Amino acid sequence: MRPHSPFPERPPSYAVFSRSAGVNARSPHRESAIKFLQFLAGPEYSRLINQAADALPGNPRFADIGLEPGPDSLARMEMQRATVEAMRHGYSFSYSPILLNTDVIRALKTQVSRLESNPNLEVDDAFRAAQQELDKLSQRGLSRDPALREDRTPLSSR
Repeated sequence: MRPHSPFPERPPSYAVFSRSAGVNARSPHRESAIKFLQFLAGPEYSRLINQAADALPGNPRFADIGLEPGPDSLARMEMQRATVEAMRHGYSFSYSPILLNTDVIRALKTQVSRLESNPNLEVDDAFRAAQQELDKLSQRGLSRDPALREDRTPLSSR
């Protein structure tokens, strides 16, 4: 099974979500935490994930270690192979240092709900309302953290 794009003129793009872990640089147990992260990226943990969980370990190098098919109805091997292939086409999302993703989603969902309940509303007006809400939240975020006002790095470069 090979991932495909519904838009032949564009390269394939997939959302592949992951388990994430990090270490606080000021942690009193930083070295132990780093060792734990190395374990999570290593073959032993990958084997455990492949044998006992969803067959999607965090390190693609170990995607096949200990992988077993399981019941045919789960199509485990096919799903795992499709996910590994999709990761080759994936990219990281850009996130705002000012707005929470939940704020963006809420602002957009609010306007989509308005449009669903009243199809006579103008789509452009709904998006303008969402933009105004996000602008207001951005200004609030900037006023709380002056360092963000100084950072002019485009989000796509972070």
